[in-house]
Amino acid sequence: MTKKRAISIQNSFKSLKLLENRTPNMIDHPPVQYFSQLAEYRNGGIFIAHYRGNSE
Repeated sequence: MTKKRAISIQNSFKSLKLLENRTPNMIDHPPVQYFSQLAEYRNGGIFIAHYRGNSE
């Protein structure tokens, strides 16, 4: 079992740029500076995104 560690959401946001005016019609794989994986979870992960707009 992997050792658990605390993750600061605020610090994670500081490392990301703000993506303005996100819309559902944007490209499927946007630049990585707006998104990050915080931790692995089962067969995927826990992710964070820093944007303003709509994703649906």
